[in-house]
Amino acid sequence: MTITPLHDPKINNLKSLSNAVSTEEVSRPNGFAVAIELIEEEEGFNTRAAYCKGDYFQQPEVVEHINQLAAAYAAGEYVPPLIVKVKGGRVFLRDGACRWRAIHKAINELGALIKKVSVLEARGDDAEQSALIATTNNGLQISAMACAALYGRYVGWGWSAEEISVKLGKKLAHVKLHIELLELPLEMKYMVQANELSATLALELYREHGTDALQVLESARTKITGKATEEDKAKPQAEKTVRITKRHTQDGPRLTKKVVSQMHRSFVNITAKLNELSVAPSGDGFVLKLTADEVDELRKLQSKLKKDSESNESAHCDKQMSIDA
Repeated sequence: MTITPLHDPKINNLKSLSNAVSTEEVSRPNGFAVAIELIEEEEGFNTRAAYCKGDYFQQPEVVEHINQLAAAYAAGEYVPPLIVKVKGGRVFLRDGACRWRAIHKAINELGALIKKVSVLEARGDDAEQSALIATTNNGLQISAMACAALYGRYVGWGWSAEEISVKLGKKLAHVKLHIELLELPLEMKYMVQANELSATLALELYREHGTDALQVLESARTKITGKATEEDKAKPQAEKTVRITKRHTQDGPRLTKKVVSQMHRSFVNITAKLNELSVAPSGDGFVLKLTADEVDELRKLQSKLKKDSESNESAHCDKQMSIDA
């Protein structure tokens, strides 16, 4: 028996669908079960693949997750039901994209004799159904850019950040940060989605450099790839991961914890003696008495900071010459 999706604008829920088709396609002995052939994805609904250059479902961690689910289906283990929405007689997936693929894999590759799968029905309008992407917790964690695309959908519907926060049960700061991600240049969005760059660092660089942040990132990528080991270079392109951190985007050496601690200690020692200030004999200024050890420590710190400053200036000049060239 060939099973094909039904097209009927009057059928918009599972109960109506079950009354219109055979029990081989939809049944409900203990909840609804639907033939896998009837369930389809609605293009553009799931934001998990947003800003993904390749096929999201072919990413190694996603493939592994699908394989695990397929093995569970083939072994007859419990897997949470899919969530679907019936529209015009067609059954659209609302939650469970990996499970849906795993079912097909279990049938086609592992020999699972699955005819129908348990489903739950999504209720409400598009806003209610879209909320499932952020609020269900049956699969892989949703990425920052997938969140941004989802929140952007609500913004397009005229929702405020405050309303989105309440609706999805997310902190307001979290919602605002992810909405701001939508302002990033497209290439930076790709990098965040590919986990080459954290969302926090992406925003920090964009706020500071604007579109020139792409130039900063390209320079950072060059630093990393230039230090790659022969083993890294031998890996297939798909396995190479360039993770850019804040350290890679900074010019010249940073102050070490030891230097910062020394600066703090010297500052505390000096400010502690402010009550001991005396007026200079000339009457124009004040005199602060320091011990020989305190003066020695300040001179060492001065020398260290001067070296770091010169090094930073040199690195900045080298970078500017490279850009100008």
